[in-house]
Amino acid sequence: MRTISPTSCPKRMGFTLIELICVITIFLIIGIAVLPTLNGMFRDTRTQAAADLTRSRASLARAYAIEQGRNYVLEVSPDNRQVRVAPDAFDLAGQSAVEDGNPPHTQTDTLPDTVTVTVEANGSPQVSSEDGWTRIVTFQPDGTFREPLVYVQVQEPDSLATYIEFRGLTGTTNIVPSTKKQGMK
Repeated sequence: MRTISPTSCPKRMGFTLIELICVITIFLIIGIAVLPTLNGMFRDTRTQAAADLTRSRASLARAYAIEQGRNYVLEVSPDNRQVRVAPDAFDLAGQSAVEDGNPPHTQTDTLPDTVTVTVEANGSPQVSSEDGWTRIVTFQPDGTFREPLVYVQVQEPDSLATYIEFRGLTGTTNIVPSTKKQGMK
């Protein structure tokens, strides 16, 4: 009979339960440390996406107004979670819906989750329709806005706001960081 000495046994390669628990614990600690940073990064992305969506709809409304020769409005919903491009209801009173073969365009878009858009016009915001939508700006056929200067606040809870500045005389829109906007007041 042959005896096996402890030194002649082949060693098993592997990890003990304690080693596995230590590695998992280290990964959890790293994940917990990184999570707030990732959450903040996505928050800024959603706010920027909402600002970009609002500006693109402003460009669309301006193009419709110039192309069709009628006023268009950019509006925000009563819950501040949607933006809409539509013909100006006050200007369409008494007009036919289709003039010169150009039917009016209407488009509604929902903002990214938890982001809201709030109008900060000089004076009180104007409710422009029966369903409670608030007018941001009115685009005229010459490419200008009826309103002289309007700021729109785009914000997600617990984060800095981004502002969109609408300048009526030039018909331009600019994204303004919250720090710069506060210095302008």
